[in-house]
Amino acid sequence: MVASACVAVGLPSPLEVILTHGSPHPGVPPAPAFPRIERKNGGQRRHAHVVLIFHTPVAGPILIGAGRYRGYGLCKPLDKGGWFS
Repeated sequence: MVASACVAVGLPSPLEVILTHGSPHPGVPPAPAFPRIERKNGGQRRHAHVVLIFHTPVAGPILIGAGRYRGYGLCKPLDKGGWFS
């Protein structure tokens, strides 16, 4: 699902998607601490933090996923160069 969200916004498909409850960025709350997004059918979307690894450099930050219009889905680089790699 995360790889499809990357492609939907014009990014390459990641080589690897690592799902975690904790963020690799200091000070960010764990995924279950964020309010869930309610679906149109009344269900709720669960959250996860992700680490995306791409074959080629991708400039960040980027927004992906259905929640990007509600403040979710922000991905920022982990290294100093501003790239996801």
